Amino acid sequence: MGNKKRIITGIALCMMMTGVLSGCPNRGTPVPRPSGREDKDPAKQNGQAVQQASVPQYPAPLLKSPNTLTVDVLAYRAGQRIGVMIPAKITVGPNTDNEPNVAIAGDLSGGQGGSWRAGVWMSAHQASTSVGRDLTDYAISSRGYGFIDGASASALFTATMMAAMMGLPIKSEFTMTGTVNPDGTVGPVGGIPNKFMAALQKGKKILGYPIGQRFARDEHTKELVDLQELAAQAGGRAVEVATVYDAYQLLTGEAFPHPRPLSTSEMSLPRSVHQRLGEYTQKWSKVFATYGKGFMAQKVEKIPAAADRMNTAYKYMKKSSELLQEGSVAAAYDFAQRGGAWAFTSFWYARFLRLAVHKQFKEIYSTTMQLKKSEKKVFDQLQALRIQRPGTVDQLVAVISAYEQLVEAWAYTENGNILLKQTMANIQKMQKTPPKKDPTGLMFEWFYDTALKYSLAEIKQAKAGNFLTFHVTPSAPYAMDPARLRRVAKVFLAAAQANLIYFEEIFVPMFVKALGKSPAIVKNILKSQIGKYLLATLCLRFPQFVLSKAWGENAVETAFAQVAGSMGSYFNSSMLITKYYSLKLNIVDKIMGKGTVQSVPRLKALVSMIGHAEKSVRINAALAQKHAGTVPTSAKVFYHIGMTMKEMMPSLKIKALEMFWRASMECQLAVMLSRKS
Repeated sequence: MGNKKRIITGIALCMMMTGVLSGCPNRGTPVPRPSGREDKDPAKQNGQAVQQASVPQYPAPLLKSPNTLTVDVLAYRAGQRIGVMIPAKITVGPNTDNEPNVAIAGDLSGGQGGSWRAGVWMSAHQASTSVGRDLTDYAISSRGYGFIDGASASALFTATMMAAMMGLPIKSEFTMTGTVNPDGTVGPVGGIPNKFMAALQKGKKILGYPIGQRFARDEHTKELVDLQELAAQAGGRAVEVATVYDAYQLLTGEAFPHPRPLSTSEMSLPRSVHQRLGEYTQKWSKVFATYGKGFMAQKVEKIPAAADRMNTAYKYMKKSSELLQEGSVAAAYDFAQRGGAWAFTSFWYARFLRLAVHKQFKEIYSTTMQLKKSEKKVFDQLQALRIQRPGTVDQLVAVISAYEQLVEAWAYTENGNILLKQTMANIQKMQKTPPKKDPTGLMFEWFYDTALKYSLAEIKQAKAGNFLTFHVTPSAPYAMDPARLRRVAKVFLAAAQANLIYFEEIFVPMFVKALGKSPAIVKNILKSQIGKYLLATLCLRFPQFVLSKAWGENAVETAFAQVAGSMGSYFNSSMLITKYYSLKLNIVDKIMGKGTVQSVPRLKALVSMIGHAEKSVRINAALAQKHAGTVPTSAKVFYHIGMTMKEMMPSLKIKALEMFWRASMECQLAVMLSRKS
């Protein structure tokens, strides 16, 4: 099908979607309350000197005195055949204030690198969340030995901290390697055969590895190794570890006492939400139709770069229509939103391209300044949102989700402002020293990159309006507790900063070496090319430094925005780490703009992670139902989107993982904000 015909067909398809929407069946039913049954096994007494509860409980009882446990960490050093095993001492005790309190020490100055330190912080956050407490409930310290770096011990540290928080001793014959994800699943790492050789030499009998990595590459020989066979040959046993709860059970010998997961039917969407998603799907399809027509009016559909963008929008809208006919309304909404967004940005690409070809540079500038008005729109929308005082847990999560979208919108406008300033500086240089080549291409690139950021801000604003309505009545009541809100904000801030540092420790030095640029310049390059990195960095700044000054440091609405910004930063940096470190996607391809993901080097690991992430959503939903009184509606929406995407192409499988993680985090947030200070 030709480009023009395909786009026109897509616009016509959108005009037909109203009829499809009106025929959507109601597949949602009210969520029944879980039975409340918990699987609890008595803790075994084996003589280790820890403060031990007679029966493990969820949430974990607050500690009265410190517990100290020592685990053996596996690491691999480039150029060596066999890895190393280094002891690490973890101490968890009561915290006397409401601030995060995580200390990292060693026997050598600078012995623990930045990734190691970030990994300890990530583990501390995940461990406290996993046992049903806040990071601020504990004083946590980690002591390492020698020079060591990397975060591949994060899952082991998380399980060890959980054992200390639950008051259980640990088994010395077990160790493992793997990172930890936001929902408590274990992420892939490298050098596992080399690490396992070191553990087996030191007498370890049970070795844990991340899901989907039974066949792992030996970093020295570059050959694939069957980890189970490797361990068996030395009299040991290699075990696949899916979640930190699995790691906890292998480490302590005790099953973790969380409730049964909700069933998939208990995660169904209520009728009102089903209808609302259908209405939003129709609105986004109209956005596609409007800007699709505007795109055609620019008469640039024969230019491949322009046509490819609009064809992407068409594919999303076509899939949205198919999903509606199947009754998958949550996924249909998501695809329609993507299609509408792509049509919107494609129109502006075509508009700027046409103006540049005709050398109408003054109009390009004035058009950019019109789009710059999105900055004021963001602040106006934030002003409207700040008066919201949620009366239910469901409304609470919806408000924070809307704040998160608006904080990200601000991040895009801020980056747009920076690019606009750079563009004007470049033009001044060009006027002083005219280039030898036609400047049309440069002018188009500079202004469109700037305008794109303002366009993305407008899309985020529209999504914020959608997300704000993702709640139902009746729902569990919520009594505002500003102290609890600020406490949760500090927890997510600490986790987000650690995650961001971890990503930067991995990738910034690599690009500094490859490009010969300073770390600051490399970070700016990464921000300009990788949206999630831009959001992960700027979403931390805005609530902390801009809104706190404008609204007041102790204002409730400031705390809402801080929770949203920190949570969004943590989520975006987690996805960066997963995609470009754990799953080994090529970050250079991303920076070079080489399109969508066609293959995933660790596809088996991804598929396994998705399966366990889906179950983790239902576990976290059960916890939210029991301890917050409801499962957030937005979490159900994301869950249903993930359930559809997990069967699709590789790039959408990654999106499915993203949706499941987001659903889990919103359930965790509901529990955290429902507790008493």
